[in-house]
Amino acid sequence: MLLRTKLHRPRLSEDLVPRPRLLEWMRCEPDRQLTLISAPAGYGKTTLLCQWLEACPQASAWLSLDEGDNDLPFFVRYLVEAIQTVFADACPRTLELLQAPQLPSLDHLAAVLINEMVELFEHRSPEDPTAKNLILALDDYHKIDSKEVHDLLATLVQHLPQHMHLAIASRADPPLPLIHLRAGRQMLEVRAEDLRFTSEETRVYLERAVGAGLNEEVVTTLEERTEGWAAGLRLAALSLHGAQDHDLFLRHFKEGGHRHIAEYLVDEVLAHQPPTTQEFLLQTSILDRFSAPLCDEMLGAVQLSISSQAIIEGLERANSFLIPLDYEGVWYRYHHLFQELLRHRLLDRYSRERLAALHGRASVWLARKGLVDEALHHALAAEDVAAAAQLVEQHRWQALNHRQWRQMERWLDRLPSEMVEQRPALLLLRAWLLHTRFRLMDIPPLLDHAETLLDSDKCDLEEHTRALLRGEIDALESQNCYWRGEGQRCLELARRCLAATPSDQRETQGLALLYMILGLRQTGDTAAAWALLRDNLKDNQSGANALAPRLLLAQMGLEFLDGDLESVGKTAAYLLDMVRKRWRSVDAHWAHYFLGRVQLEQNNPTEAQEHFAVVIERRHVAHSRALQDSFYGLALAHQSLGQSAEAEQTAEAASVYALETGNTAFMFEAESFRARLALLQGRLALADQWARPFDQEMHMTTALFLQAPHSTLVKILLAGETPDHLHRAETVLACLQRSAADTNTPWPMIEILALLALLHDAQGKRNEALAALEQAVTLAQPGRFIRVFVELGPRMAALLRLLANRGMVSGFVEQVLAAFPDSRLDDDKIENLVEPLTRRETEVLGLLAERLTNKEIAQKLIISPLTVRKHASNVYQKLGVSGRREAVAEAEALDILRTR
Repeated sequence: MLLRTKLHRPRLSEDLVPRPRLLEWMRCEPDRQLTLISAPAGYGKTTLLCQWLEACPQASAWLSLDEGDNDLPFFVRYLVEAIQTVFADACPRTLELLQAPQLPSLDHLAAVLINEMVELFEHRSPEDPTAKNLILALDDYHKIDSKEVHDLLATLVQHLPQHMHLAIASRADPPLPLIHLRAGRQMLEVRAEDLRFTSEETRVYLERAVGAGLNEEVVTTLEERTEGWAAGLRLAALSLHGAQDHDLFLRHFKEGGHRHIAEYLVDEVLAHQPPTTQEFLLQTSILDRFSAPLCDEMLGAVQLSISSQAIIEGLERANSFLIPLDYEGVWYRYHHLFQELLRHRLLDRYSRERLAALHGRASVWLARKGLVDEALHHALAAEDVAAAAQLVEQHRWQALNHRQWRQMERWLDRLPSEMVEQRPALLLLRAWLLHTRFRLMDIPPLLDHAETLLDSDKCDLEEHTRALLRGEIDALESQNCYWRGEGQRCLELARRCLAATPSDQRETQGLALLYMILGLRQTGDTAAAWALLRDNLKDNQSGANALAPRLLLAQMGLEFLDGDLESVGKTAAYLLDMVRKRWRSVDAHWAHYFLGRVQLEQNNPTEAQEHFAVVIERRHVAHSRALQDSFYGLALAHQSLGQSAEAEQTAEAASVYALETGNTAFMFEAESFRARLALLQGRLALADQWARPFDQEMHMTTALFLQAPHSTLVKILLAGETPDHLHRAETVLACLQRSAADTNTPWPMIEILALLALLHDAQGKRNEALAALEQAVTLAQPGRFIRVFVELGPRMAALLRLLANRGMVSGFVEQVLAAFPDSRLDDDKIENLVEPLTRRETEVLGLLAERLTNKEIAQKLIISPLTVRKHASNVYQKLGVSGRREAVAEAEALDILRTR
């Protein structure tokens, strides 16, 4: 939960001294990018910044920083939330990136943020007050020590939009390009020397705080001893306010630096407070912000006769170091220097156990209010790791429902790994995070370990909680079973999960429902899969229910598995429309992915490029499976359009992304795709290098996505043409056929049968080849699957022409043939191909068609094998092919061997 008080500019104290000399100097100039207020603690940086913003006519946004903002996503989220206090609709794409399971690179995040900042001012009416400069103020920047945050802010400063100004208050200079900004006169610096109170300001302040008629010696001494240090003057004023004898106060005013003066004065301030207020100040100093109910809970028995609310009101009336954080008078904090000094005394006076008890009670109250991050901080400060773990366990289901992946990862990172290993709920949270990256191979060990812990006699969880956790295990395992082709087991687990999981656990239910639908389809009960899908769509398609996008994803999956590309396109378009109107934009990537698939399969590469490019452009919010496949789809579209260099670059990007995600399955898949692309580009040796060590016994995944390594292996083996290659291809194809049958996925049979046709043809079984091809074309025709044939090249084109000549499914075959490169053959082309062939070359070509070796052809024609190779080379050159099988296929397609 965001702490909205961080976005509220602190209210100024009533005893504030106007400082016109500084405010006039700091007046914002349009061409200045940065105002830096840099000075040690207690110099009034925050107060001056607030005064300046109140005096400026420009709109301003405020962000108070703390140690928790060193997490880059949190920093950016708060930064955007601050801007949204002025521009309500600011930076939606940036916020979307922060919801991604995997954070984008810093450069990408910065670019999106800066571009959206620029857009804020582009279409504003001049009459709109927000059309002028926006001042973005960052207070307490010294609490940031994250290099990532520093680098982001440095980039932001260098590319700050024209109408935006950055103001930073910090105890130390931030690591920004200050030298460059100074040289360009783009920065105003306010230092400690500038912030010191002058003699007149000191006198005015003391008279306001203590009263008129102060001894001149008191004023002079305080000015000299504090050197105009605002915090010292304020502490001195509080001490003088309660002192009876000002002369005695001065005599006890110790010598030393600012720290010693402050410590002495804090002691003086505390000494003038009632015991209950003293305890209140000390104990609440552990809180970075507090409210009366929180203090009541934390102090417990310490409160004797007065409430926390009364103490806070008294401190506020006395103008103590209390800073209101809102205008409702609910949340407060102490001046940071005052808080540090109080904490120092608290550590001296309280035992470790007593401090832990304070942190523990604060954690309980904060957790009850849903302030999980703050509660987690205090639980860990209390050294109660078990309580911290319970906090995460109690709130993770809500975070799962809202897909707050970055938040959950942050929680887990703060817990000791040995604690995570001992608690099944935390192990499952880690499994969910792997699920978001589609790292399915890494999930089963976590599920097994969690199940072992749940079954252990030492598990003290209630049976209801165990049942819920087992439901999560079943949902996650059903996903793995589906992709392993274990349909029946997938179905059983999904059904069991849905029976045991309440409806308010939407993420668990949604995952189980998705795989129950797909599991029914995989086990052959297609009618039941569609019935279950439609029943749930009726209840969930209102737009308010988070299950609706996932159900539409299931629908597209069923339609694609059925080979119904037209319906896939319609459902994807509907999903895209719903995303634009009602749903989260992060769901749009699946719509674009499936629209790209439809266009690619129907051999419309230009249109396919557009949709795959959208997914890749939104790579940081897209599901990793859709993104990985979109790399392959875009590369295939490039290759189809003759853009080989772009295809290789995209394939390389797929490999890089697989490495970034740590997904070993993606890594292997990406390498197999590069082999496939090499084959398409005629680099057979490179493709064969990948195929040689391939373990064909390894598991075959469900063929729903674009890259199937086993299919790539078959294509490479068929190109090799040796008997060993063909035998191995036959073995793998038989396995692929069994897998498709076992998982009830008929559409992959289009490619399997097409490959089988090429295999039979290479084995000299022409009739069997045409029979297999006819089955493939019959399956492909309703959905107009064209690319699958075109990718198989000239030999497939030759077989398709033979199929068309025999009158088999000729209409669709002609559409497919028209998609092949150089497929339109006219009489001139045939003449140009036939005439240059000599009689001997035609004889050699005919014997090549009979699958004779060069030695056998030489014996038959009574010539040397070297002469045969020369004739064959001439034939290849004239036909524009690279090998004997392509030459024969081209000759058959042109029907130039008919009269031989």
